[in-house]
Amino acid sequence: MKKNLFTIITMIIVFGISCINAKAQTVSDFQNLNLGPDSYWNGSDLSGGYISGACNFINVYDTTFFSWSGFAYSNKQDTITASWSNQYSCIKGKGVLGTSNYALAYVYNEPKAIISNQQSKGYSKGMYVTNSTYTYMSMLNGDPYCKKFGGISGNDSDWFKLSIIGYHYPQIPDTISFYLADYRFSNNALDYIIKEWTWVDLTSFNNVDSLGFFLSSTDNGTWGMNTPAYFCVDNLTIDYAPFVLNPLANINFSENSLSQSMSIANVFDDIDSPSLTLNYSIAKVSDTTKISASLNGLNLNVNNAVLLPVKSYIDYNEYVVLSCQSNGLIAYDTVYVNAHILYTGINIQDFSSKIILYPNPVASVLHIKGVTKDDEYELLNMEGSIIKKGVFQKTVDLDMNLLPSGLYLIKLKCANSTITKRFVKN
Repeated sequence: MKKNLFTIITMIIVFGISCINAKAQTVSDFQNLNLGPDSYWNGSDLSGGYISGACNFINVYDTTFFSWSGFAYSNKQDTITASWSNQYSCIKGKGVLGTSNYALAYVYNEPKAIISNQQSKGYSKGMYVTNSTYTYMSMLNGDPYCKKFGGISGNDSDWFKLSIIGYHYPQIPDTISFYLADYRFSNNALDYIIKEWTWVDLTSFNNVDSLGFFLSSTDNGTWGMNTPAYFCVDNLTIDYAPFVLNPLANINFSENSLSQSMSIANVFDDIDSPSLTLNYSIAKVSDTTKISASLNGLNLNVNNAVLLPVKSYIDYNEYVVLSCQSNGLIAYDTVYVNAHILYTGINIQDFSSKIILYPNPVASVLHIKGVTKDDEYELLNMEGSIIKKGVFQKTVDLDMNLLPSGLYLIKLKCANSTITKRFVKN
């Protein structure tokens, strides 16, 4: 029969997830860290930590006692020696894929993490964990300081638990628990101490900016937890959401421009995905009776959708939401589309390089360069009403002396085109 005797003593260590320039590298496998054969790094250089993959692992080194806490890394392979002198070995003797390097943590005090101000949200996918050789052997056999898990009878309900905390200020932190050893089963044959690299799924954290680690055990004494406070980590995987790098500019329609195309090639970026893996789509158009939007490759096309009778006034403030997806994560950008236009029903095109009105503003005679004899014209006010129309005969000049001061349009039918120009009468 199991005896339920346990007191939870917890301590914390945190590492900050920092946005670094490492495209397509979100797995912390520690192979980027240099070590000699059968060696380790424990922070004695006072650097305060190290970076692997997308993460910054915090280390605290005490020069008075030559001790460390937080994260170290190692390639030691001793899976037998059961003492503190073997604190830098994992029970598996190698990394999760047979690689040399792995990380190990010693949980003591509360080292602080520097939380980066990221453009992109980090989504923790998971990591592999196992016991250190020292901790594994201590729980399996006991030692002068720690009990044998299960006790002499094998019925003690002992456990050694890793609690992983996902932080994303100002949200309330979430916790995922993983038992590195568990002897609570009524059937003693089910009791276990983790000896293999074991995947811990962290996807329920959603997005995080740091992870914290607590260790607790049923084996505790006057000075705290008796179980050696070590665990090992490999292949910590973080996925980053795409983010808006260069926001889209707002669109302001005019009478001369009732559609617009803009490049979206540099709007979004993703730290861990090359640009070719980004998938774009139009997530929402606020009012399809007023505007329409479509994607043509890496170009966003936005058009006015309002029917345009003569002398209509177009007045709206709408928007288009563009989405970017990568590895199941999505970012959005919004382009606002504004129109405050008096539309005259005229087919307006920009032929300014061909048709020139001068002088403009005009006081008496308006000269028109670029039209010829027999071309037709219509003179309109800004409400679209025709004031005068005719055909150019001997000259291409128009007398404006009797025209009141104001803003006017002249509609010119030349060749196979109909164009409109504005001018001011003084």
